[in-house]
Amino acid sequence: MFWRRKKDDRNGAAQTPNPEQDIVIARQALARGDLKHATFHVGGALAASPDNQGGLALLDQIIAQAGAKALDLAPLSNEVYYGTAAVRAYILAKQGDLSSAVQLLLSVIVTRPDIPYAHWLLRWRNQAGFAAALTPELAIGLAAPVLDPFRQSDYVPEDAATPLANLETVLALATELHPEASQVWFFRSIALRKRGLLEEASRIAEEGDRRAPSYETAVALAGVYRTMSRFDAAIKAFREAIHRQPNEAASVYVHNDIADILCEQGKIEEGVREYRAVLDHDPEDAWALPSYLYFMHGLQPGEGWDAKLSALAARPSDNQRAQELQGRLAVVQRGYLDVLPEANEAIINLARQFIAEPDKLAKGGKIAIGLSHLESPSARLAITMELVGKFPGVTLDLGVADVPTPDTRLPLKPVSYVLWAYDGMTPRPALAAPSPAIAGAMADIARTPFNVEAWRERARRLFTELGPQVFGPQALGELLGVMVHPPAASDGRPAWDWIRRVQIASALTIAQMGDTTWEGSIRRDALLSLVYGPMDWSGVAGLVALASLATHEPALAPSVEEIYLDLLGSKPSEGAWALHTPLVLLLNRLPYLSERGRAVAKQELGALFASD
Repeated sequence: MFWRRKKDDRNGAAQTPNPEQDIVIARQALARGDLKHATFHVGGALAASPDNQGGLALLDQIIAQAGAKALDLAPLSNEVYYGTAAVRAYILAKQGDLSSAVQLLLSVIVTRPDIPYAHWLLRWRNQAGFAAALTPELAIGLAAPVLDPFRQSDYVPEDAATPLANLETVLALATELHPEASQVWFFRSIALRKRGLLEEASRIAEEGDRRAPSYETAVALAGVYRTMSRFDAAIKAFREAIHRQPNEAASVYVHNDIADILCEQGKIEEGVREYRAVLDHDPEDAWALPSYLYFMHGLQPGEGWDAKLSALAARPSDNQRAQELQGRLAVVQRGYLDVLPEANEAIINLARQFIAEPDKLAKGGKIAIGLSHLESPSARLAITMELVGKFPGVTLDLGVADVPTPDTRLPLKPVSYVLWAYDGMTPRPALAAPSPAIAGAMADIARTPFNVEAWRERARRLFTELGPQVFGPQALGELLGVMVHPPAASDGRPAWDWIRRVQIASALTIAQMGDTTWEGSIRRDALLSLVYGPMDWSGVAGLVALASLATHEPALAPSVEEIYLDLLGSKPSEGAWALHTPLVLLLNRLPYLSERGRAVAKQELGALFASD
């Protein structure tokens, strides 16, 4: 363990110098013969940039002047500064003690993996004894602690991935010097995969599996293939890993990975057999047991598997997987009935992070948000209401890199009513704001506990209570308009919850309009405009209303099923699609599903909830 630098008070101010100041101070100290102080400040400058050529040249000059006593300039102690420890490693390499130099430098990298000290290894690689100094064991010992903070991350953005890039420098040298070291190839592939360099990660995993075939290299191959969505190749590599260590406990648990992939593809029966293989070895496996119970409930929904999962989740022991799956099951069983799932768009998750630091928002200023793909315009409206509305000094700058295919700014097919129009990537409401009476009526419903059955009944009563003065011919346009001009929340709910509640309340009200006819009715035209219109949360509200109609008017169930299946076939090829999760959940609950509908519902549900 090495320590951060203490503030320097030997030069008139108790503060840490910047790299340029460090170099100046080091030159001054060298000029007066204070080599130790000069070394300390060179170490500070090099900690900011180990490739600083002026700093390295100055350090070489100091080492040369110190001669045999150079190591005394960078002593190790209980609270040594990591910059000083790195300089000591540099001195050791200069003196030819590469074994000690490499070992010490890697220890420094463990403490500060974000600093590219690994570049010094490239300077030493041609010195005699370097291959013996950089052992596979040392490289593996570095990989574990550097990768550990990223173990839950499938992808690490470039601005946070410097430690992984520095680790790759070390592991690339180690695989070059020790191609027989299978674990080094394994960790190198993982480091590349987490940076999103999938083609390079695949190449390294394949080369490692050729040069040092082992359980580890097969698992590395499987991991990168899985990330690349090459699922058949991933399963084949996982099975090869099992074959290479058939009697090892670690190999048994690879069945969990195979099971996850199969269930993610909707191959639930095959997946549960793989979980069963793990449970035959370890009946209490913390991943396989809850996964098995969860997916068995999907295969045999009336056989009590959900109760067993609930009992497992209630245990006081470590049961995170069981609790997660129980939460998913609750959403599967009750989502969009009496549970409104959380909004999970990227833009909303970012807004939640901003809200968690209100002191920063209170200072005002511009917040720039970049999105890879277009998201629901209602999500954009929500963060505007939540951030700008509550923190007037804040301005939002929202950028979008790409539009999905098909273009989610446009209706999927011709519709009677369009709620949102776009100016380039910027959405704007295409309908006028509703009257205060309509806005207030929808807000009254939205403030009550979320329950589709109760809200449907409240919506039905509105026509009787408010009469034709409010719910006359103009009401449909206003009920659609309230979805894009929602009233302000009066109960403190986040805007991303409130807007969706208002939209569902309005859609359920629209579903009550007119008589019981369907074809050619205004309610059909309006609800189809919601689900086929530009992608938005209002489309989700339309899906909820259609499902409610299918339940209460069984004659409409085949038409609603046809709409759902048609929409599932129109899923954008990339980016998040706001309609997908509610489509899958509600399709699985539609009454009187056809054989095709049941098959699609089962497959889509397995794929949706097997993935994280």
